[in-house]
Amino acid sequence: MRWRIRWNRAFTLTELSAVVGVIGILAAVATPSLQGAVQRARTTEARSLVVAIAHAEQRAMRDTGRAIPCPPTPAGIPHGVAVPWPSGDAWRALGVSPVGPIRFQYAVEVEAAGGFRVVARGDLDGDGVSSTFMLDGKTLELVVTDAEE
Repeated sequence: MRWRIRWNRAFTLTELSAVVGVIGILAAVATPSLQGAVQRARTTEARSLVVAIAHAEQRAMRDTGRAIPCPPTPAGIPHGVAVPWPSGDAWRALGVSPVGPIRFQYAVEVEAAGGFRVVARGDLDGDGVSSTFMLDGKTLELVVTDAEE
């Protein structure tokens, strides 16, 4: 006589509930970390572009003996959106033209003593509070205010 053993190959409701619970906990823990990483990546644009602009200004000072002032570009601070780069004559003279849309407003302020300051302002979360990245052309010191805004 042969005995047939029937194997059930399905998960129980308890096992499925446990898996769903673990996935929910992992998602709850990972989401804030992911949002922080996205925010830091967005501020990387400002950090890298102010350094690139400062290097372009240093080249201009070496070649022409003076810094090139550049007006705030774009005209208004982007509030939580990326906008195309509206290059003007001063920016073309510097040779600065970012690839793709930008999330910050950039300007070069020329000082009376011959120095310059590169400033980036942005409002990444659109709440009306701006982040400011300011790089001094003489010391190349970057001062950041409200980076996570």
